[in-house]
Order: sequence, then structure tokens, then C-alpha cells
Amino acid sequence: MRTNLSLLLLFTSLSLHTLAQDCPCAKTFDSLKTYIERNYAGAHDKITAQTQAAYESHTQRYRRIARNSRKDAYCLYTMRTWPQFFKDHHIALTTTDNASPEALQKAIAATEMITLNPATIDALRKNTDGRNVEGIYSNASYEVAVVKNTKDIRTYAGVIISSKAPEWSPGQVKLELIPTADKEFDAIWYYKDHHPVFGHVSFRNENGLVLEGWTKAGYNKPATTFKPLFEEERNAVVFFKRLDSSTNYLRITDFDISLYRKIDSVVNANLDALTSRPKLIIDLRGNGGGGDRSYRSLRPLVYTQPVNTIGVDLWVTPENIAANERLFAANPDIPKDYIEQYRAKVKEAKKSSGDFVNVYADRKDTLTSSYEFPSKVAVIIDGRCASTTEQFLLEARQSKKTIFFGEASQGVLDYANMREKDFTCPSFTLGYATTRSRRIDAGLGIDNKGIRPDVKLDFKKDDWFEEVKKKLND
Repeated sequence: MRTNLSLLLLFTSLSLHTLAQDCPCAKTFDSLKTYIERNYAGAHDKITAQTQAAYESHTQRYRRIARNSRKDAYCLYTMRTWPQFFKDHHIALTTTDNASPEALQKAIAATEMITLNPATIDALRKNTDGRNVEGIYSNASYEVAVVKNTKDIRTYAGVIISSKAPEWSPGQVKLELIPTADKEFDAIWYYKDHHPVFGHVSFRNENGLVLEGWTKAGYNKPATTFKPLFEEERNAVVFFKRLDSSTNYLRITDFDISLYRKIDSVVNANLDALTSRPKLIIDLRGNGGGGDRSYRSLRPLVYTQPVNTIGVDLWVTPENIAANERLFAANPDIPKDYIEQYRAKVKEAKKSSGDFVNVYADRKDTLTSSYEFPSKVAVIIDGRCASTTEQFLLEARQSKKTIFFGEASQGVLDYANMREKDFTCPSFTLGYATTRSRRIDAGLGIDNKGIRPDVKLDFKKDDWFEEVKKKLND
């Protein structure tokens, strides 16, 4: 007979990071809601007469959660989860860590405590079923007991048994699991400095915590580890390799605008090799985007004919104009021509508040320089390829050279050009889309659908890369 672990739990009084009375979570929730409704470029498409009732019901539910939130982590979870109604990964919340020693000590003192008696821990060690949430888990720094502990919005809590990190002590709650569907959970992880980070885990097919790098006692499947295709990937955002006498390989894991010089440098340093071999593999797995300038040096390598690009419109509000100015002021690595072009459009936008203004016109780009080689280009993509990476894919698939391999991209581009707004009580930064692609009106939107590969790959197979090379040789 299975031991009822809940009867074995002994609880101390809880020390919670309680929200200040003059800063209720519901007030911050309403501020976030108002800001998104007014400034998010997709709001008018997604809050309509047909969706209004569902939107109001969804909002009322999360407002109730916000009203009842008793600690910062739950409030932040509410702010992060409510925008999922819009189904747009270009709405995102980020939090900052506790940088000062004083903030860290305050967070440690406020961390929830649960006392587990030895009988509870012994019973948990015997729970070795991989699909069962409860059990004892460990990684390089911590050993935790995950117990069923329904409280507020959570169902399970992960409690420290032992820790190599001095910031964590036995009895402190290291993680919380919030049910979303059968055997599906949103997770709140508390990092070394005790600030919350959010994610999702599934126990439908196998133990979701093991997939996050935790080993479960008695469960044979080891914690997952990062296995790079090449060793350079461990430390390099972009690198080049000669695979053989006919094939080159270019790995780019990020198109962040601050990296455009590095990407250009690698491409230019190896341009002779890139343009003297017939085959090229551009590996973009995990590349979540950044700025279009970052892939400019790739265009001549894949170009075969004029490229059609559908433009975007900026949703004009005083807040969006101010957000653009903050971006330019805070990022010295943004190319000057990009800033000048955008500022000219923003100047025009100031005359048209509450409307869309064309910031990028539809265009056909004809390159004055391109190369015979490479004559075949394999582009490897997966479900984490998003945003700017997808813009590159929309251009690259118009080439006669390219073959896309892998999985469908994430589908996060119809609403783009993210800008930021800081909130307090609790502190977080909202990132949101300020532009809308005219692809939507043409019925060519890709959000939540992605860009599909020509050749599907199963990245769990050990030989997937050999499959790419073989197909490229056909």
C-alpha cells in the first residue's frame, strides 16, 4: 500500500515574501493589462468582438489570482501567464536577480520553509517511478525532496534536503509546480540568489525534472547533458569549420544585434573558403533572433534572385515612441544607419498617434554581388528558431540554393520589434511587439505555425547530421 506522504509532513510557520500593502499585485496587474492593450501592436487583432468574452473571462481569472497573491513570485507568475491569451512569444516578462548583498539576505530570510521528518524523506526515496512527480532529486549543487503540498496556486513543492551553496539551507523551498493540465506543470525555480525563474515541465511520457537536469533517486535515466555537435559550440556563438574538401559548416546560435560585428568577422575571415566550396551548412538551431543587421553578411552566400520582403507597420503611441528612444540610448552597438532610419519614421509617427505608420515598406532587394559557390546550402532549423531568424528564413527560402532541414520554426514574427517597459511592485520588465507585419493581411502570417523544413529531422537520433550531409550530396 502506498504511503500517504501528506500525513508525514510537519510544517513550521512559513516565512513568505509578502507584498507590501501599498503595492498590491492587483494594481500592478491592471497597469500591465492597460499598457498592453494600449501599446501592443497585436491587441486590435486579438481582442475582437468574437474574442471579447473569452478575453474578459481569462482576465478576470488572473485578476483574482493577482488579488490573492501573497508573495512576489506568485505575482510575477500571474503577470507572466496572463499575456498567454495573445499567443505571442513577443510578449515576455523578465526579472532581475538580487544584485546586492542586502537584497540577497532579505530574499533568503523571506524564503518559505517546510520541515520534513526523516520518515517522509525515506518514503520519498522509495518513490522511483519516473512518471511520478514526488521523489528525491539531485544535481551538482542540491538535493531536494519534491512533495505534494497544495498551497495557493501550487500543487508540489521542492524542499532542500542538502545544499553545497551557502545561500540555501535544508527546509527552504527551491521550486514549486503549478498544474496546467494532466501531468503538466508550470514551474517556479528559485535560483542561487533566490529570485524566481519560470518554466514548464511535463510528466506525460517521462519525468520532467530529469529532463531539466535533475537526477531522480532510483530512476535509471540520467540527467540530460548538453552534447554539442562540435566542441567549439560550448564557447562560441558563431564559428566556421571545413568539414571536407567540398563542404563548409557555419554555426550561428544568436542574431542579437550586438553580435553583428562578430558574425561579419567570422564570415569575412573565411570568405575565400566559403565561396570556393560547393556546399555549405548553416546551422541555426536554437537561434531565437535579434536584429536583421546580424545576418546581412549571409545574404550574398545564399542569394540567387531578387528577394521580396513584406514590410511592417509601427503602432504609434507616446509610449512606443519613448520605448524606441530608450532602446537607441541604451544600445551603442546598434548600427547608426538603423537608428537614423527608425528615427525618421518615428518623427513621422508622432503626427499619427493611435494609428499604424509604415516603418518598413514592401521591397524587392537585388544584390549587386553574389557568389557561384556555395551552390547548395543546407539551413538547419528547429522549434527555437524565432523572430529575426525567421525573417532570414523567409528571405533564404526564395533562393534556388537552399534546402531547409530540421523542425518547423517557432512562429514568432508577425508582431515584432520588441521594446521594453519597466514595472515595479514587484519589479519586472515587459517586452512587447510594437510592429505588425503586412503578411497578416495577405494571409501569409507565420505566428504559431512557423516555417516548415523541406526535410524533417529527428534531432534525438545520433545520425541526424549525417543525414543532412548525405542529402546535400544527392
